[in-house]
Amino acid sequence: MRPVRLEMRGFAAFREHTVIDFDGLDLFALVGPTGAGKSTIIDGIAFALYGSVARYKSTNLVAPVINQLANEARIRLDFSVGDQLYSATRIVRRTAKGASTKETRLERGISEKGNDVLAGNARELDAAIEELLGLDFDQFTKTVILPQGEFARFLTESAETRQALLRRLLAMERFRTMGTRARERARDTTVKRDALVEQLGDRAPVTDADLSAAQERLDELETLRTDLTAAADAHSMARDREHQLGEELRTAEANVALLKSVKAPTGIAKIRSRITTLENERETARANVEEAATTHQEARDALVKFDSIGDLELRSHQYVDAKRLARELKAATKTSSATAKALAATATVHETATEELQTATIALDDARQRSGVSGLAELLTVGEPCPLCSETVRAIPDHEPHVALAAAQRLFDDAQVALIHASKQHQEAVRDADRATIECDIAAERSDEVAAELAGHPDEATTREALKEARSRLKTLERAETAERAATEKLRKVETSLAELDDQIATVRRALTDQRDALRALAPPVPEEESITADWDALVVWAGAEATATSATAKSLTVKVKAAAKDTGAAEKAIASLLSGTHTGDSDEDILSDPLSWLAEERGRATAQLASLTQERDAQVATQSRIAELESTAGVAAEMGRLLSASGFERWLMTDVMHTLADRATERLHELSGGAYSLVTDGTDFSIRDHRNADEIRSARTLSGGETFLASLALALALSENVAELATTGAPQIESMFLDEGFGTLDPETLDVVASAIEELGAQGQMIGVITHVRELAERIPVRFDVTRSPSGAQATRSDVEG
Repeated sequence: MRPVRLEMRGFAAFREHTVIDFDGLDLFALVGPTGAGKSTIIDGIAFALYGSVARYKSTNLVAPVINQLANEARIRLDFSVGDQLYSATRIVRRTAKGASTKETRLERGISEKGNDVLAGNARELDAAIEELLGLDFDQFTKTVILPQGEFARFLTESAETRQALLRRLLAMERFRTMGTRARERARDTTVKRDALVEQLGDRAPVTDADLSAAQERLDELETLRTDLTAAADAHSMARDREHQLGEELRTAEANVALLKSVKAPTGIAKIRSRITTLENERETARANVEEAATTHQEARDALVKFDSIGDLELRSHQYVDAKRLARELKAATKTSSATAKALAATATVHETATEELQTATIALDDARQRSGVSGLAELLTVGEPCPLCSETVRAIPDHEPHVALAAAQRLFDDAQVALIHASKQHQEAVRDADRATIECDIAAERSDEVAAELAGHPDEATTREALKEARSRLKTLERAETAERAATEKLRKVETSLAELDDQIATVRRALTDQRDALRALAPPVPEEESITADWDALVVWAGAEATATSATAKSLTVKVKAAAKDTGAAEKAIASLLSGTHTGDSDEDILSDPLSWLAEERGRATAQLASLTQERDAQVATQSRIAELESTAGVAAEMGRLLSASGFERWLMTDVMHTLADRATERLHELSGGAYSLVTDGTDFSIRDHRNADEIRSARTLSGGETFLASLALALALSENVAELATTGAPQIESMFLDEGFGTLDPETLDVVASAIEELGAQGQMIGVITHVRELAERIPVRFDVTRSPSGAQATRSDVEG
């Protein structure tokens, strides 16, 4: 594991957003006053990975990582393992009871486009980091991060704890796993061997005598095959001959029965007589149909020369209409003349009434004027002035104006009534005259139309005569059609009867065909297809003659079948003699039915028996060989399991590693202590050889603080330098180391030696980070992060020392 970039906000002393860039660094120092936050940077690396800080009392304690003036702590570490980049993020927030981790994440790859998320909660992240780095938190703080107060733990740790760390660092668990698997394989192999031994004990052993007996049986059957084949051929020929003659006999007997069953159907003569009668009737009906058709056509041809009866009837009606229209025109003309005279009379009366009304109107106006002046007489008074002329009235005149006005009014009223009556009569006369004129015009127009339609046609008498003749011809045509239909119906009935009779003949013909088909193998006579009766008579006569001849053949075949049966029996006895004593289990009847098949099956069984015995013998030999092989494998596996046990190879390897670490650490310690001390080990624990005190060997716990620092540093450097060499494949690669311990306890000369050792280790490609207050040491390190404290929190500033 090699840190690349550390990002913090609200984490312990670092309240503000802070970034520590480790990319490309091999050796750097964290410097600054006590309490500034130097160790917090190392704590941040551990917390981002494992969620714990080694300096706290409990690994589960997270509340102290939150800055006192913040509500949450955010930390992210980008780091590499080999060639792969990873990013671990943790966010801790305050709660009512303390604090809890609210967000954790482990991603593979560092890219703005998105990364592979390997863990999404604290449990997943802890497990993923431990698997990825190959170290748990406690082992990480002993080998990668050496915090204050923990530097000497690996030196002074108990043997059991130290060995557990070395076992994890050097991947020694695989040897324990190999031992476990070897012991399991020994047990499994032993179980398989015991099972094979039990199986072999349950199987009957196959001896050489068993194989010889099986081979002898196979040889015996091979010798029998030649003789049995000849006998079987003779038996097959005899049996085939018997079977063939038997089949011929059964065929002859069946043919005799079939020939004797041939009989002509009843009623054939009646069918033929009925056919003759119906055929005569059909000829007569056909002649009647032809005659009726001829008569029908003649009547049709005779009617064609006349106009359509409808046209003749229409023309006859038109002549009647012409007469009627002539009468109507005459009457309309007379009426029109009378209405014209009445119209002239009413016009004269109307004119006279109009003149009389005008005269009465003038008289009425005059009477009204006179009546109005006479009315002023009532205003006159004798001796008074006249209202019109102002003369003195001497006398009042005597007048009666109302009588004259009334008379004028009566004359006017009478004249007005007379004019109204005259106007009414005149209007009625106008309407009557107009109506009569229209009717006269219509009658004249219709009469002209009928006359135009009749123009060019025969006269009325000729038309009536033609209509009479056409109606007579039509009745003749209808009688001819009726006669033709009757003749056609008679012909249809006759043909229907013939068709029904044809069905009966077809049935008899089919019966003849079926009978001939049944006798097809005997070549019956071919029908003439002219007379069904003659065809049936020919078949019956032929069947009788054939039945007699076939009966004689059947008697001859009966004698031959008996002789063939004797030959078959003799052949079966010959086969039975050959098979006597050569078979067991199968019945003689089954064998004699097909001796060669029996022999083939018997040879197959003998061959299979020999093969089975041979296979079983080979299988038993192979099983015995496998048992021996499993016994050898189980012994080797058991021995390997014993050697790879914790008290075997692992103890030897652990002892060798302890001695190697002691030798490598001694080289460093001898240099760091000026030749005063060396490290020695008994294989489980480390001790100090004091060269200044007669090479006394004493416990490492007896060293002073500065001496303990030098011994622990030497051991840590040896472990860091040589873990890859000491470990087997798959051990975690320690690519970085962080030292947080008191370099101030060292004298200048020793400090110079320590600084040189650290510089050398950094030059080998490992990342080495140190926390120190010693200016001399800090000035020798090429890159420093100056950690300072301000009211806003801790800050880290990078400065590179020029070489």
